[in-house]
Amino acid sequence: MTAILTDRPLEEIMEHAPSRGEDYLEDELLIHGCVRIIRRDDIRLSYLKYFNCGFDQQVNNLLHTDVNHWYVYTLEEDTGLSIDVSTFLFVYWYLTKGKHIVLYRIENIPGFGPETMVSTIDIAPKGSGMTPKEEYHRNVPDVLYHFLDPSGSAHLHDTAILERMSKDEYFDENFLIGRIPNDHITLKELMEISGNCSMYTTVYDYDEAMSILSELGGILSARENEVWKKYAKPLELITSYEQYWEWKDRGGKTPPMTRKDSKYNDCQVKMYGLYSRSYVNMLLRVCIWDVPVDNNLIGLIAFI
Repeated sequence: MTAILTDRPLEEIMEHAPSRGEDYLEDELLIHGCVRIIRRDDIRLSYLKYFNCGFDQQVNNLLHTDVNHWYVYTLEEDTGLSIDVSTFLFVYWYLTKGKHIVLYRIENIPGFGPETMVSTIDIAPKGSGMTPKEEYHRNVPDVLYHFLDPSGSAHLHDTAILERMSKDEYFDENFLIGRIPNDHITLKELMEISGNCSMYTTVYDYDEAMSILSELGGILSARENEVWKKYAKPLELITSYEQYWEWKDRGGKTPPMTRKDSKYNDCQVKMYGLYSRSYVNMLLRVCIWDVPVDNNLIGLIAFI
């Protein structure tokens, strides 16, 4: 499971979900947009059984901080060894409210001790449309990923898309990137909501993509290596990312490109999703051949 440690109680800044009943062990379920987090006081308590010093003291020793109380939570839906875009955007959102947030892949309780490795990540160098963590977004067990924002740049990252995503259903349980809008939303409206959270937007024909997916056997079908040539290609790439434009100028094969205004602005979005490098293979499940993505970029796909 992926634990989240914060220096401010999330109960103060997130919505409180109704109790799910006695079959669930969490103390409380908290929600911000599509991000759902469980308060886990039991992790703090279990730690005291194994180590002599207090939980907060041990975390502060590891992170070189002086936080009075570390609050402990876990993600409701475990993302495994990869960190998804929603969690990355949540990190940016939280750092507009608090000073420290830690992501930690727990394999065993109590989870960490004096020799636990720490990766300290200052988000200041991260521009809009970039993830706060690189390295293929691997959530390596036994490493505390400590995010902080001493320069106060977190507010420069748009995160409103998290609230939009909470309103829309998943396309399929095996393609959790895809969201189906529950209302009529145009490409222009979707991009206004997403703001600068993504570095680029790729636009696809929904009917074409679904036809190819059906022809090739569906989401979980095994496919021959050469079949990728039949995968759906973007109708358009919308980006101001200079490296993509330089790639185009050098003769790279790209879909039609625009920096801002899309000729598909007024088209209805039938499915959309955010992804980063660690979820590229998820696109291949639905026969999408997207543009190359750098290690720390966030992309938005929109099917019209």
